[in-house]
Order: sequence, then C-alpha cells, then structure tokens
Amino acid sequence: MSPLFTAQSGSPLEVNLSGGGTSNCQSFGESNCSSDSTYENAVLTSKYTAGNSLHDNVTSTTSVASAGNPAKGGSGLNIFGDPNAVYGQFRRLIPGVDHTSGGTGTLRNLPTWNLDMAIAKDFKVSEQIGVTFNAQFSNMMNHFQAGVPGLNIDSPTSFGVITTQANTPRQIEFGLRVRF
Repeated sequence: MSPLFTAQSGSPLEVNLSGGGTSNCQSFGESNCSSDSTYENAVLTSKYTAGNSLHDNVTSTTSVASAGNPAKGGSGLNIFGDPNAVYGQFRRLIPGVDHTSGGTGTLRNLPTWNLDMAIAKDFKVSEQIGVTFNAQFSNMMNHFQAGVPGLNIDSPTSFGVITTQANTPRQIEFGLRVRF
C-alpha cells in the first residue's frame, strides 16, 4: 500500500472588478476597449477578518451573493458567512488617492486536502509464472473540494458564491500484469 496525502492552505485570491468591455474602458494602461480580459484589484477599506472556511446554506437578503441562495436554485456554498459585510469592505481603486490596491493575497482560498492510494500484490502461480494486481485510487475518500468563489465587485450577486468543484470525484484504475 502506498498512500499519498496532500494538504494545502488556501491559495492567494484577489477581489477584483471588471475592466475592459465596451462600456467600461477605465482600466489603467488599457488600450483596447473591446476586451473583457483585463481586471483591476479592488481596495480593501478595513482589516479583513472573515477567514477562509466553507459556509453552507448561505442566504442573502440583499442582492449580494443572491445567486447562491438555495431557495432560488443556488448552491448555498459561500466562502463568507456574511457576504454582504465582506462585500462592503471593498471599493474601486481611486487614482491619486490609492498608491496600491493590495494585490493578490489579501484573501485566501479554502484549504484543501486529498488522499490518493496505490495498492499492489504479487502472486506466484508457478516458479516461472507470476501475476501482479494493482489498483490506483485518485481522491480515495471521494472528498468534495469546493472551487474558487466569485470575487468580482462588479458582480455582487455571485460575490463569494462557490459553484464549482476543485477536484475530481474518486477515480479507480485496476491493472493486472502477467510475467512468464
């Protein structure tokens, strides 16, 4: 048996705002307004204390994180227990006032862990013939790892909402090798 356990603290995340687009050509240094692929970081206005745990059945009474409401068909999963309070801590960068937007790492994604396993067994059929059976398990515990939350202040309805899975469900491969 060969177990492989991996664990990670949450990767750095950034709260951003949409740049580009034909309706918003205000990204710093942007020269092509037909692209929606540019993003700016939002500015954190107070010390961040919300943590990075998975919250289940999060509902919202405002438009913030409303796309995640389970009653409306949302996942109910959110990285914030109170997404409205965290959303209120961020604002757009103001040129001439802000010297930095803080960059990536103000927030951290959810911590992850995984257990993979390989099992192998040799069998001797005779002196000249042998068989090796092996099985490899990816995500052996079939543990759900939530994906990256939506963190765009221009999309408040999906702020903090998690709609994806970061890992794959359990996969098993079997093998049989005959030696002669």
